[in-house]
Amino acid sequence: MDENLILEELDREAEKVVAKYDRKHAAVLTLLHLAQDRVGQVTPAVEGWVSKWTEVPVVHVHEVVTFYSMYRQKPVGKRHIRFCTTTSCMLMGS
Repeated sequence: MDENLILEELDREAEKVVAKYDRKHAAVLTLLHLAQDRVGQVTPAVEGWVSKWTEVPVVHVHEVVTFYSMYRQKPVGKRHIRFCTTTSCMLMGS
């Protein structure tokens, strides 16, 4: 399915998500997760869609996407393995 059609379908859900927060910009992470789950990755179109709903500049949405490793900017396979490399995981023996 076309990415723009998926985002149009998500508009109803986005309206509900944004309504849950006192400030629209607080919904950035939730909307990114929602869109990534449906589209499969966070593309520039997804970033623009999140920007539209949260009134946050696209560049700031992109900064969030590149900061957090949970957001994928490239398609991934059906299954993928991730390793925890943080200090807390290392202390626990990983």
